[in-house]
Amino acid sequence: MGKNDYFGLIIAFRYLLRKDEFKTYKRLLKRLIDTYCKNNTRVPRADLLKQMGMPENWEKITSFKI
Repeated sequence: MGKNDYFGLIIAFRYLLRKDEFKTYKRLLKRLIDTYCKNNTRVPRADLLKQMGMPENWEKITSFKI
């Protein structure tokens, strides 16, 4: 989306962190988002990701080579 959203930070982490560190970060972030969506029915997952500037398929970020 741009430089002022959370997904921009995730992309920066992808380049700055070691591969194992980034995979750990991504796993913990996915768990956090899943837990939030499970416990909060007021904000749909798609809306949460949109507000964070993240695409629906953000988890595929590790499939792209850097």
